[in-house]
Amino acid sequence: MDTFLLAMLAGLAVSAPPGPLGALCVSRTLRWGLGAGLGVAGSVALGDALLGSVAAVGVDAIGDVSPDARRIAAGVVALALFGVGVRVLRRAGRPPATEPARSGWRVGTGAFLLALCTPGTVPALLAVFATFSIQQPAIAFAGVFLCGACWWLFLCLVAHLLRDRAQAVLLKLDYV
Repeated sequence: MDTFLLAMLAGLAVSAPPGPLGALCVSRTLRWGLGAGLGVAGSVALGDALLGSVAAVGVDAIGDVSPDARRIAAGVVALALFGVGVRVLRRAGRPPATEPARSGWRVGTGAFLLALCTPGTVPALLAVFATFSIQQPAIAFAGVFLCGACWWLFLCLVAHLLRDRAQAVLLKLDYV
């Protein structure tokens, strides 16, 4: 199978599973519109692609990072996600129209940092790339970014299309 196609499948494998970044993307799209959702989508796709290029270089490129440093990074991400959760709960029940709109750039910066620090992405990409001998960082970056961006775009568009119908549910969704 073609290396680029395998890298694209790896991008889909790390992007498609439901998780906090997917929920953030949908929430931002429903709350602040397509621009904010696309800001999250592009940022997460870029972060995953950068991690994909690191994974393609191999275990040696990240082998010098101590397990303690990885735990600290995971703890920082957990605290950041906790902070996002607290903010969501604080605004839960408020209609989106009463909140100020956020720009795609502002929303995207936080999503990019969360994507870079998500602890499960690098091991998943390492496993896929090692299994299929993908060692070209440029191909890994392009494949992961392209397929990941397509997934995130699809997710944003679906959320945007359902935005009007989802407004009543959104008030309850924040509590979930």
